[in-house]
Amino acid sequence: MKIAKIVATTCLAAFLGLSGAAHADSSAKPLKLIYAGYISRGGTATLVDEWFMQEVTRRTNGRVTFEAYYSGSLLNAADLYPGLSRGAADIVTGTPQAYNPQEYPLSSIVVPYLTDNSIAVTDAFNDLYKENADFRKEFEGKGVQMLWAAAFPETGLWSNKKVTGIADLKGMRIRSALGIAQAFEILGATPVAMTFTEGVDALKRGAIDGMSSAPFDSAVSVGLPKVAKFVSDAGRMGINSVSITSVNKRKFDSLDAEAKKVILDLAGEMPKKYAEIVDKKIQLAAEKFAAEAGDITVITTPEKEVEAWRAKTADKLKADWLEVANKRTKNADAMFQQYVSLVRKYEKVSAYKPGLDRYQELKEKK
Repeated sequence: MKIAKIVATTCLAAFLGLSGAAHADSSAKPLKLIYAGYISRGGTATLVDEWFMQEVTRRTNGRVTFEAYYSGSLLNAADLYPGLSRGAADIVTGTPQAYNPQEYPLSSIVVPYLTDNSIAVTDAFNDLYKENADFRKEFEGKGVQMLWAAAFPETGLWSNKKVTGIADLKGMRIRSALGIAQAFEILGATPVAMTFTEGVDALKRGAIDGMSSAPFDSAVSVGLPKVAKFVSDAGRMGINSVSITSVNKRKFDSLDAEAKKVILDLAGEMPKKYAEIVDKKIQLAAEKFAAEAGDITVITTPEKEVEAWRAKTADKLKADWLEVANKRTKNADAMFQQYVSLVRKYEKVSAYKPGLDRYQELKEKK
C-alpha cells in the first residue's frame, strides 16, 4: 500500500509538473497581432501607435509582434471599426465618430469652441471612457475595447479672405467636417465636404474660400502656408476630433496574462507619451511655418472676440450632440457636463501651447 501510494503521488507530481510546463510553453508562444490605421507614417497618431507597438515587443522580449498596415492599406478609414468588430484586424486606430457616426455618435462629444488644448482633450476623453459606463458601452457593445484616444491638434481657418470676426464669414465656402462644419454653418459660412487633399487643391485653385478641419501640424506639413493668404484661429475654434485606438475584445480576452498586462500597462501610459510627441510635432510645425510662411498674414482672435464666437456656437453645438446622444443614453446631459469638467480640470495642469501662438512667439524673436 505504501509503495502504491508513493508511486501514485510521484505520478501525480510528474503530471502536474508537465501540465505546468505545458502552460508555460503555451504562454511563451510567439504572438502576432494585426494593426491597421488610415493615417500615414509620420502622422502624430501613427507615431504614437508605432511607439506602442515597439514597446509591446520590447517588454515581451520579442514574443509579441505586430503586422502593421498604414494609410488605409488594409482597411480604409470607414471600415476600420466595422472591420475591428468582425475581426479583420486585432488593433486599429481610426476616427469612428467621423466615419461611422451612426454606430459611434457619443464619441463626437469632442466639439469645437470648447478648448484648443489637445492634451486636456486627450486626458479628458480617456478618463470619460474609464469612468462612464454608457460611454464605454458604445464601444464594448460592438465587441471593441478602447485602449486610448489622442486628440488631433487644434484647427484653424486657412483662407484667401481676411477673417477677423464673425461677420467676415458670411457667404464663404469652407472645406470642413463634423462639428467644425456645424460651427461654420451657425456662423454664416457654407461648409463644403471634401477630403483633406481635395481641400488643399481647391483652395489653391480658388474653388473654395477657406480650408479648415485641418490640424495645425498637418496643415503646415501639406504646405497650406504657401497656398493661403491668411490663417486665423477662427475665434479659438480649437479641438474637434480624436483618433481612437481599440482592440478586438474577443481577441484581447484570448491573450495570455502577460500580453494583456503589457498592453494595458502601455495603454495607460499612452496619453503621457502622446503629450510628449504632440508637443514636439507642434513645435517643429511652428518652426517650419515661421521659416516658410512668406507673405501669409496670421490672425489671432482677441479674447473679447473669442467669447463672441463661443457664445454664438456653444449652445447649438451642445444641443446638436444631445439630440443624437439622447437616443443612446438617458444620461447624455450628465455625460456632456462630465466631459467638460474633465477638460477644465486638465487645462489647469497642462502647459500645452497652440501652434499659431508658438509661431507668433517665434516671429517676435526675429
